Amino acid sequence: MREVVIGEDYFKGLKRIECKVNSEGFIYYDEALVHKLFYKKTPKEILKRKEQKIEIISQMSDIDKFVKFYDRLFTVKRKRMMFQGYTMDYVPNSKTLFDMGKFLDMYRYFDLLKAISLYVKRVHNMDGNIVFADLSFFNILIDEFLDFHFIDLDNIMVGDLDCEFISSLSDDFYNFKKVSLDVDDNFDRLTMFIYFINYLFDDDIFNISMYDFDKMSENVQCLKSVRSLFLELKREYRSVPQVPYLHEFIDLKEEDSHSLVL
Repeated sequence: MREVVIGEDYFKGLKRIECKVNSEGFIYYDEALVHKLFYKKTPKEILKRKEQKIEIISQMSDIDKFVKFYDRLFTVKRKRMMFQGYTMDYVPNSKTLFDMGKFLDMYRYFDLLKAISLYVKRVHNMDGNIVFADLSFFNILIDEFLDFHFIDLDNIMVGDLDCEFISSLSDDFYNFKKVSLDVDDNFDRLTMFIYFINYLFDDDIFNISMYDFDKMSENVQCLKSVRSLFLELKREYRSVPQVPYLHEFIDLKEEDSHSLVL
């Protein structure tokens, strides 16, 4: 991968946000590009792994829903210190999938989730042994045309290259579950299921009672098919069962969705 050195002045005209969830560093952006800049304390082996993953992803075809990476790693000189980062496309007029749950009615949100789930399955079936690992609803952007885009892909598992982080909800789940963590296709499906439950109940899965689950199932009837799964996931010290893709069980009639208020 090519590496370029960018002066500190380049970032003065850009907006900046801090990556607070995993404290990886900073994101600078304008209306065309996003630059992710890692903290100086990030271990060299992690940066090297991210560099390898970015290079692999930038050379892959048939990944039209991945936000485009540019095939270069940049180094920034700031106050006699060196920071590394990478560049990807900016998605204008977009919101995270998590936030879109507050704006779309349930029927359209379910349709969006099913389309994303189908794409995740397609990626799982591709060559390269890809696992998203951090498949947070905050790492999927929805544009003004309701098309979806996966971001923050430097953390995926591809081939023999491991991930560095998992989503915060998944991390909380495993801390509650008290079982060993296996990051594989089923882990991605589990992460999507956890976020789906969080969307419906506005709470983490381990805080939701079976009574509340059954009450919600009266309106969102597709939940009935995953009742035993929900119960099993709430049991501590029990291994994580196989979880279906969202598109394999979620369903909602449009006329039913108008009577639901979350």
